[in-house]
Amino acid sequence: MALTSNNSVEEYILAGRKRFAEDDVLHERVIFYQQTKQHVDGITNAERKRIWRRSSSFEWNEADKTLYFIQAAASRRKVLRNFNDLPIIFNLYHSSPVGGHSGWNATYEKISKVYYWRNMTQDIQHYISTCSQCQKYTPLKIQAPEMRPIKVKEPLELLGVDLIGGANLGGYCQTRDVNDELCKAYGIKRRVTSAYHPQTNGLAERTNRTLKTRLAKLCNTKMSDWPDYLEEVAYSMRAQKQKSTGFTPYHSMFGRQHRPIDQDDMELEVEEEGLSPADESTDTSCSLEGLVSLPTAKEVSLFLQHQDQKRQEVHIKREEKVTAAQEKQTADYNRRKKKGSKIYDLSVGMHVLQSNLRNESRKGGKMEPKWTGPYKILDIDCNQRVALETVKNGKKLNRRVSYSQLRPYLHSQLHDAKFVCLGIK
Repeated sequence: MALTSNNSVEEYILAGRKRFAEDDVLHERVIFYQQTKQHVDGITNAERKRIWRRSSSFEWNEADKTLYFIQAAASRRKVLRNFNDLPIIFNLYHSSPVGGHSGWNATYEKISKVYYWRNMTQDIQHYISTCSQCQKYTPLKIQAPEMRPIKVKEPLELLGVDLIGGANLGGYCQTRDVNDELCKAYGIKRRVTSAYHPQTNGLAERTNRTLKTRLAKLCNTKMSDWPDYLEEVAYSMRAQKQKSTGFTPYHSMFGRQHRPIDQDDMELEVEEEGLSPADESTDTSCSLEGLVSLPTAKEVSLFLQHQDQKRQEVHIKREEKVTAAQEKQTADYNRRKKKGSKIYDLSVGMHVLQSNLRNESRKGGKMEPKWTGPYKILDIDCNQRVALETVKNGKKLNRRVSYSQLRPYLHSQLHDAKFVCLGIK
């Protein structure tokens, strides 16, 4: 039985109690048959045959009042007849230091040498799948149920912003205040991405990676002169055709190609750097007047119409390219689902664990849990970001968490301390 929520866990517990009660009735009838060679009154012929067949696999020991399961000549295991005995058995063979939180195969091997009951494999799997420590320390790769590409219709509709480099902006609070005021002044709708989830801001993250790699190849060994190369490197990225759009960022923005750099541009730059202050202050407006003829108003209007038409053509072609690229990314994403990634359907009210990405992002901490929690899901937005609160004290987390950083948290009564005590006689 697949367990996906605490509701299904409770259903499993109720079904287990019912199963043990039914089996105990059968065991009592088997014991009666072995002692008297007669069947109890009021049972059908089918039940009589079942008892007769089962009696050859069981043995009643009158001295210790125990029923044993006999599978082979050298195999004699105690039959567990009370559902309330399961917790202490599982605690001893799995959760205790002696059990060592082994996997279900190893736990089954240890328990099955001593005990027997019907569906013991499923019960052991249930107990281990709801073990809090095992859930928190087991590595797991998770994907959201579906990929939702970000759709944009025109340049500057969506901007991805990130902070990189060595500039000291006074910490997170000051940076946040500056962003708040900037967005307020220009009427920008701002969204903060999920922590430790670069896919949410893939636009900026991918650009940052390219930018930092190119700067690193040009900087000195101390990487202290990166601002000297920033403008030129940024230009190189704007003038490079993107695979997903089929156009350079410059072409997408202005509807025309950028002017390629040639040797004359490099020589002109060298000459300008060698100008003296007196040369720089020289007025060249008189000489330019004779070289440049200003366009008429009609020519400007025609030029603007032509540029608008070109931008529209670029937009249509870019949309086709982006749509094809996103379809390919979605297909790749769906193929990865079949390669070991877990996919869960989360819903409001579920209890979940959050991936401990702090553990992955620093050295040491190898013995820290890979998952933290449990948390309760309060809300899931259209971008598959989840609002959480702690189950222990109901405190709401400040940031939303990505879908792919969460896994369902399962809890069973079999792990409760009070429940475990019921098995102690």
